Amino acid sequence: MIIKYSYGNQLEGVFPLVIWENNTIPIIGGREQSGQPKIFADIQDLHSYNNKYFTNASIFGETFLRLEMSDIKFWEKGKLEKAKAAGPIPNNVFGWRYIPKVDGPGAALNEPILYPKSTSIINGCCGKGTVEWIPNKKNVYNYIIKQLADLPVYSNISVNSAAGTVFMNALKGRVLK
Repeated sequence: MIIKYSYGNQLEGVFPLVIWENNTIPIIGGREQSGQPKIFADIQDLHSYNNKYFTNASIFGETFLRLEMSDIKFWEKGKLEKAKAAGPIPNNVFGWRYIPKVDGPGAALNEPILYPKSTSIINGCCGKGTVEWIPNKKNVYNYIIKQLADLPVYSNISVNSAAGTVFMNALKGRVLK
C-alpha cells in the first residue's frame, strides 16, 4: 500500500485490517500508541506433525481460524545466508488512532500513524499454505471473521515462515499529516 500525505510526500508500507494477539500488554500499547487494529484471541502454539505446521485461533473456546503449512522445505543455505546478510529489513506499518468522545458521538482523536519496524531473520521454510475461516454467530468477532471469509481466493500460493526478531521502532513513529 502506498500512502500519500502532505504536499505530495508518500510512503510505502502495510495497513493491517486486524491483528489478533494472545497477550493484552502489546494489544493495549499497539492500539493506543500506534493505532494498530489489535484484538485478543487464544492462539495455540505452532504444532508440527508429518511435515506440516498448524495452529488455530479461538475466542471463548470457539475456533474461528485454522492455519496450516504443508510440504515444508527449509530454505537452502544460500537463501538463508542472503536473508541474514541483508541485515534488518525495514518495513512501514500504518495504523489509525481513533478514540471516541466521552460526551457524545464523534472522535476525541482521529489520526493516521506511521509505525516503523525492522525484521531480522534467523531461519525459514516454505511450503503450501491454507487458511480456513470459521464464521459462527455466537463468536464476538463474527462480523470481522465473516468479512474476511468472504474475500475471494483467486489461487493458493506458496507461503514462507520465518523465525527471527521484529523490532517495533516506537521512537520513529509519528502522526502523518
